[in-house]
Amino acid sequence: MAGYASALNLVHTSEYYNKEVMREKETEIQSRLKRLEQKQIKKNNAGRYITFDASVTANWEEVTDNTIASKIKSQTAAAMKASNEQKDEILKKLVSDLGKERDPKFCKSVQYVVGKVKLHGSNGEVIIPVPFDFNKNIGEDTNLKDVLKKQNS
Repeated sequence: MAGYASALNLVHTSEYYNKEVMREKETEIQSRLKRLEQKQIKKNNAGRYITFDASVTANWEEVTDNTIASKIKSQTAAAMKASNEQKDEILKKLVSDLGKERDPKFCKSVQYVVGKVKLHGSNGEVIIPVPFDFNKNIGEDTNLKDVLKKQNS
């Protein structure tokens, strides 16, 4: 969850979800648009670049206070029984998992929609609309939820 505000992310996500799951989908969009642009420029010599409309929608759910309290209680108890080195690691992970200043949330889904692609000429004029449809949903970020579940079992 580090870097949520500074990265201008839509919602808290685990580092794995942000850097792996979401990045994979964003890279797919980028690759498909780049290939489409190259193909359209080859087809139409006047074409110079494409533009497109995109939306990203995130659905999230707050982690309940009871779950948070349980996590803090179990991790603190584990830290008190651990060696000093292990204690530091347990407490650092707890802070990392729960975040520092924001209520912990987990992302339930992210929807990527890209469309209205247009080929533009050197003066910026629209030469032609280009068929392109990308509408994909990635599932929830279960990282924080899984961490909390393990602590409660």
